[in-house]
Amino acid sequence: MYIPIGFSNYVDSNQVQAVRPYDSAKLKNEARTRISHYDPQKKAMIHDCSHNRVKNSIIICTDGAYYLSNKTVGYIIKQLNGVKSEDDKKNK
Repeated sequence: MYIPIGFSNYVDSNQVQAVRPYDSAKLKNEARTRISHYDPQKKAMIHDCSHNRVKNSIIICTDGAYYLSNKTVGYIIKQLNGVKSEDDKKNK
């Protein structure tokens, strides 16, 4: 199931490894480094899904991709929990 992360961008909920607020210097520096040294041959990619708006969260996926989002961590967690509960209902 795909969840919305802003501006018609979606991410597979099964691939989400972590959702972090985009407020730590370490994450911001890592994101800037990945953007400026992007190498298509490497698995690590970063996608800016905020459309140059304030970045509130970063979604880290199991395939190494990072997604910058204008949505808050709370919103994304709610979306993930909604997907998980729907999946649980289907399995019963």
